[in-house]
This record gives sequence, structure tokens and C-alpha cells, in this order.
Amino acid sequence: MIKRIRQLSPLIVLLLAVAASAAFGLFAYAVAGIRDIGFLLYVTLVGVPFIAFGHERLARWGELGQAQVALDVPVIALALIRGLGLIPFVSGHAMFLAYALWTCRAPLVRWTALAVLAQVAYVKGFGADATLWWGLLAGSLAGIAWVSLRRRAARRPE
Repeated sequence: MIKRIRQLSPLIVLLLAVAASAAFGLFAYAVAGIRDIGFLLYVTLVGVPFIAFGHERLARWGELGQAQVALDVPVIALALIRGLGLIPFVSGHAMFLAYALWTCRAPLVRWTALAVLAQVAYVKGFGADATLWWGLLAGSLAGIAWVSLRRRAARRPE
């Protein structure tokens, strides 16, 4: 299965990510009754780098250390919980996107994360909303820790 995931072209991953994000947006509009298009774009577009991130993690599963995976879980969980409004001071979007930029090598993840981060910065008033800065800080600190774990694992003799 992992081999098949590795064989997916970035274009296919992008198309799947856009389709899944669009489906979520349509569901939110039609079923959940969310009619604010700006809000829908805000919550829907982050799905594209999120799915690309998930693809990269699955494709590199054998290269990841347990500590790296253990760091992924709380970062992603906090970002998702933030979407429910349970964590007031940190932007879950900014935290996840900064973390993805620090920890992913795939150009698809990096470019989509940068594009959505630009949208998040715009929505948050280019920093007027302090949750943007706290999210960027939290995601960057977690990303730096993840990169440090990867470097330590690479230096360890087999």
C-alpha cells in the first residue's frame, strides 16, 4: 500500500486534495447550512495542503521516527481542535501551515501551504489578529523540533 501511495503523482494528489476540499465545502454549504462564502473558503482551502501533507507522511512512513510521528499527532490535533474554538489564542491554520512548511519536503505541500498561509494572513489582517503570530510561533517551534529529531536520527549509526 505504501508503495502505491509513493507512486501517486503530485498532480493526482493535488486533484484529489482539491476534490476532497471542494466536497467538504459543498457539504458545509448544503448540509450544514454555512452560507458565509469567505468563511467557507477559509475553512475549506486548508484541506488542500492538509491532504498533501498526509500524502507525504504516508509516502515517507518508513523514514519517520517514532518521535516525529509522536510530534505530528498533537500538532494536528491542536489545529483541528482549534477549529472547534476550544483553543482561543492560537490560529490552528497558521500553526499547521507553519509546521507543514518546516517538516515537509514535497513541493506540492510547500506551495499549497504558502498559498493558503497567504490567505490566512489576509483574513487575519496581516497580523492584526494576534492568533496568527501565536500560530506561526507554535507551528515553527514544533517544526524546528521535528527537523531536529530527523537530523538526530540521521546521525545515529545503524
